[in-house]
Amino acid sequence: MIPDWQQLVAALRDELKEYGALRNIFDEQQKAILAREGKKVNELNGALNVQIEMTKKFRDVRVAVMRDIAHYNELPIDITLDKMKTTFPAPAQELLKALIHEIDSMILILRRRSRQNQLLLARTCEIMEQTLRLLRPEGVVKTYGKNGSIHIKVGYPVGGQIQAIG
Repeated sequence: MIPDWQQLVAALRDELKEYGALRNIFDEQQKAILAREGKKVNELNGALNVQIEMTKKFRDVRVAVMRDIAHYNELPIDITLDKMKTTFPAPAQELLKALIHEIDSMILILRRRSRQNQLLLARTCEIMEQTLRLLRPEGVVKTYGKNGSIHIKVGYPVGGQIQAIG
């Protein structure tokens, strides 16, 4: 079988579809964060990990198709997609250009959404920590791990109880 631009188009479409699925999960995650649905956020974190792996597999397939095309056409094995598309007929070049643009746009959206969700989650944790400090100032200890991550330990002193007034 001779590798051609149609195989590359199919691989790019599949990759774009996986990026779209990833975006949907990020969107759901953001809604769950804003709705304070902790259990759903946790479930979506698992779904995100699975989808990221799936997206990576489809990207790897596309890279393999590019390598096959490069090898068959005696192009450099590490040729960029943008340079490779110039070896194809004009209609194929336009289609590839559009797909490349869509993937690049989707990646920018995914990076932005990921950053937004991380900030929302970080802010949620800060608010929870502040609330715990108000309720039990002596029971919250904040430390830093070796990698710079923050660890918060909520302890309950002997004989201590949280009482609500009202």
